[in-house]
Amino acid sequence: MWLKPLAALGAGFLADKAGIARTIAWFFLVLIVSFIGFSFIPGDPKLVFILIANTAVASMAIFALRAIYFALLEEGRVPIIITGTAAGIVSVIGYTPDIYMPMVGGVLLDRFPGALGYRYFFLFVALLCVLGLLAALMILHKIVKGHKTRTLQVGELEINN
Repeated sequence: MWLKPLAALGAGFLADKAGIARTIAWFFLVLIVSFIGFSFIPGDPKLVFILIANTAVASMAIFALRAIYFALLEEGRVPIIITGTAAGIVSVIGYTPDIYMPMVGGVLLDRFPGALGYRYFFLFVALLCVLGLLAALMILHKIVKGHKTRTLQVGELEINN
């Protein structure tokens, strides 16, 4: 938990320099590598230091992502009038794994007891991170490409950005 402030500050500085979507993409890439590492590092007591280091890296990437993902709203030029709705949608999507991940882990460990169940679980998490990386790359592409039109219609309201 003491890594949270370090990760949040570091992510903020990095996002200011490299861009938010690009920084998020890099952190998802770190998580993919980390969770694949968890999947294939053997359960040898001699490798505990590697597992602890990998846990620290994954934790820092997760804490960093949580610190900056709402900043995508500004970088993506979401109009201020709908940022509350957008933040709500982001929260529903972003926090949904808190609901189903324990169940997924339980099912996998029941069906594949021991190390194999954990291997599948971490590969599943890595797959979710691939989806996050793809989403971040799509957002980055839209940001880099620029918006063709800056007009957004919300019901009867038209917002020029």
